[in-house]
Amino acid sequence: MLTALSPVETIPVTSPPTQAARFPDASPPGTTRSRCCSPLRSGGSIGLAVLGTVVWNAVANSLRSRAAAAAAAAKAGVHASAAQAHALQTQMDSHALAAGFSKGFIVSAGIAALALVIALMAIRVTREDLSGVDPMAAPAA
Repeated sequence: MLTALSPVETIPVTSPPTQAARFPDASPPGTTRSRCCSPLRSGGSIGLAVLGTVVWNAVANSLRSRAAAAAAAAKAGVHASAAQAHALQTQMDSHALAAGFSKGFIVSAGIAALALVIALMAIRVTREDLSGVDPMAAPAA
């Protein structure tokens, strides 16, 4: 075992294999961090993928319905000039993006509300926990 000298005391410093031999149930260094960070990153990437799918599906549906309405108007005999068609296309794109991102924000708010409910149900704090009483302490004999 290696020791590092400090002005106050001798602090034992051991290598990871030595720690693993002394504490067989302890995790090797680095695995704790990977156990902590990997689910967060995976959850974030899956959540972002879901929200992106919701947003762009709403954008596509809005554009599709607006294009169908414009085609029906053209079939009925309403024709626009090139400048009017360009302005209409720009307006349709802007509206579709606004509608899509609005739906994405609504879904993300729902996910956040669900996470809040789960957190409130999972966290159990009693008055004894807040007053400093250790409920796990052995009763005095």
